[in-house]
Amino acid sequence: EDMMGGMGGMGGTDFSEWKSSHLEKDDEGNEFDVSAGQKLVMKKLLRAGSGYQNPKTSWEVEVAYSGMLQDGTVFDGEHAQTARRFAISDGEWLSGSPLPYEALGLPEGLIDALKTMRLDERALVTIQPEKGFGEAAEARGVPSGAVLSYEVHLSRIIEVTYHAKRAITKKTLTQGDGYESPQRLHEVTVLWSGRLEDASSDFLPETQFEFTAGDEDLLPFWGEAVIDRMRKGEVSELTVPAEYAYGEEGNPGLGVPPNATIVFTITMQSWLEIEDLSADGDGSALKLKIDKGLSWEKPRTLHECNIELSLHRGNAELLSKKALVFALFQENALIAPELNAAVGGSKVVPAVSLLLKSMVKGELSELRCSPACLGVAEAEAEELIVLRVRLESWVKVEPVPYTNEMVLRKVLHEPESMYARPNEDAICTVTYTVTVGGTDEVIEQLTEPLEFMQGARKVLPCIDLGVREMKKGEKALLLAPAAWAYGAEDGRWPEAGSAQHQSAAVEVHLELIDFVKAKEKTEMSVEERMAAQARKKEQGTLFFKRGMLADALKKYEASNRFAPTDEEIDKADGDDKAKAESKAAVSKLRAASLVNVAVCQSRLGDTGAAIKACTEALEINSSNAKALYRRAQARMEVSDLPSAKADLLAAARVEPKNREIRQALDALKAKQAEAREKDKGLYGGMFK
Repeated sequence: EDMMGGMGGMGGTDFSEWKSSHLEKDDEGNEFDVSAGQKLVMKKLLRAGSGYQNPKTSWEVEVAYSGMLQDGTVFDGEHAQTARRFAISDGEWLSGSPLPYEALGLPEGLIDALKTMRLDERALVTIQPEKGFGEAAEARGVPSGAVLSYEVHLSRIIEVTYHAKRAITKKTLTQGDGYESPQRLHEVTVLWSGRLEDASSDFLPETQFEFTAGDEDLLPFWGEAVIDRMRKGEVSELTVPAEYAYGEEGNPGLGVPPNATIVFTITMQSWLEIEDLSADGDGSALKLKIDKGLSWEKPRTLHECNIELSLHRGNAELLSKKALVFALFQENALIAPELNAAVGGSKVVPAVSLLLKSMVKGELSELRCSPACLGVAEAEAEELIVLRVRLESWVKVEPVPYTNEMVLRKVLHEPESMYARPNEDAICTVTYTVTVGGTDEVIEQLTEPLEFMQGARKVLPCIDLGVREMKKGEKALLLAPAAWAYGAEDGRWPEAGSAQHQSAAVEVHLELIDFVKAKEKTEMSVEERMAAQARKKEQGTLFFKRGMLADALKKYEASNRFAPTDEEIDKADGDDKAKAESKAAVSKLRAASLVNVAVCQSRLGDTGAAIKACTEALEINSSNAKALYRRAQARMEVSDLPSAKADLLAAARVEPKNREIRQALDALKAKQAEAREKDKGLYGGMFK
């Protein structure tokens, strides 16, 4: 892309310069310096303009103006009522374009003022001699050194841009609406006409033209200056050299001679948005957007979409319009056979998911599929099969975080204008009913609201984590396997009837009535931070038991972040004995969490981090046998056998009867023997 010119805008380097280019009705009657603070050109606003553009160098304008001396003598009044079109020159003048302002005898100061005006703005511009006619004043019929005044009305701004390495000149005669432009594959409708650059009449009268953006048969200028350039309703004039128009041969049928430069006038009427959704970009699944819809949000995997679907091949209706509930990127086993049978294929459900993922609420779109895309046998007709879908709404269905995507949450009611959710350790008030999955059998039903601390193991694990994703007043359905319900090792279940439900998947109708967010660490007392430290470590251990190592690691690290320092404990209330006990408890818990961090890091493959965590634990207590043992294991992983031996011997002195330590020493001896044999093989032949 090679574009010169563009949108008008701030033009200055400070607020005062920007302000003078964006005057509003409240500024009428006020005067503004438009000469970078030199007060050589002053603009008094008579009527505010509209739009966002200011004329730029190389653009064209249509202006009605009247030039006067300070005593009111009019020296240039020919265009006071009739607008004159001219170019704001950059020193280059194109054949066929309006004359530049210099050739019309207009002063530089007037152009400085015009560059700060908006469409339909009226202003009185006062110009000092330095920005007026200077030494040429008398030749213009103006006294030497005269201060000039121009009453100006900017009636039209014509944006001029260059494309295809400045080969094509585009003049925007009428600005379009919005910011969108047609893209590749879109089906575009325009009005266009054409004339030879040196002719006054059109060889191509204004005609409606429909085409597919990106079609290789189009004249090259469409791709260079129209597609992804023009907006709806825009009218532009394009001066196009032969290489981007009809080339060396011209077009005798239209009366276009060889190597002709053409001036096209194009009105962008509309376009249909088409997008290639096929995995390989081969055009086997083209989306045509018919109605744009109501918002920007799109459904995600698992969301249950309420849709209207019909299927067509040519003029034949394969499936009449039908209301369906469709789970995005799921098997949809209840409706898949009917959809596949309608087209004689096997991949209709994935195609519907592909289309829905790209849609917004209220949108109506078609997916034009090749038979092969839908799993139709190649022997079948090659005519495209069209899926027409309107996305009415959807129900959010999402995996609950920290459950290995085993617990799903379906949003039944989501409050509007509510965004806050409970944080870790928040005090939550809920009601819920638990039933056996897929049945109406009630396992547990609250008759009164329950208040609990999130993460404190007072409710089923699926409820404890599910509530973190909810808003106040939200109602949701949780779908959880037994491991996240009554069969959870770390959960709890009713005393009565628990055995028969420990293997049951459950459905939980859950309502979050209210919650109070937990305090931030900086808001907590020492006692509260110690409680949070212990709670985070316990939560980490629950995740560890489930094999969720990354989540466990985060909790262990969080535990140590909440741990108060000795200095903070000293500043708290309490006697010296109580403070000493608190320091010991915090240190013990911190060291234990560091060892657990090391275990997680080792299993996640970060041996260096595991060694570092153990070393930090040993700085707290150099006789920590677990830290010595875990560091030795990590050092053995990186073949640092001498250091591993030192750690294991130190651990054995602390806990001489520890079986794991003795087994690790045996393993170390085996590794040392293996290393010696390897060294013999490496160096043995050097002295033969």
